[in-house]
Amino acid sequence: MTRRFGSPEALKGKTIFVTGVAKKQKILLLTNGRPNGKFYFQTHIVVKFANQIQLAP
Repeated sequence: MTRRFGSPEALKGKTIFVTGVAKKQKILLLTNGRPNGKFYFQTHIVVKFANQIQLAP
């Protein structure tokens, strides 16, 4: 990634396209380090290779 894009900050504020499998991930909310029964979902794509990321034109 560093060879291709430089530092991670180089992608900040840019539109990127990522290829991979999108999966819905349940995120538990904690109170004092313990789950409090509340949660929300995030969509995650695992990026293993730099060629999965393309900068928008």
